[in-house]
Amino acid sequence: MQKTIKIPISDKITKEKLEKLNRLTARITYGVQLFLDRIIENDITIVRGAEKFRKEIESITGLPSAFAQACRDKMDVQVLQATIQRMGKVGC
Repeated sequence: MQKTIKIPISDKITKEKLEKLNRLTARITYGVQLFLDRIIENDITIVRGAEKFRKEIESITGLPSAFAQACRDKMDVQVLQATIQRMGKVGC
């Protein structure tokens, strides 16, 4: 038998958590944009090439290494999607 305990949470705690989440989301979005800017400026075509900017982006955004890597991975997916869309338009 499993029992559930309900713990009341104040609106203030919920608001604090949402604010932290919003700040983190904004920094991750900014990190992805920085990676995109760097690969465009330096004409990089592989993820390994974008990796050299990770430390710089960590220091600019204040994100931990794992989150900076997630930004790089998200950027890689966005670039891949854009490439597929361009190829689809060219093939029409």
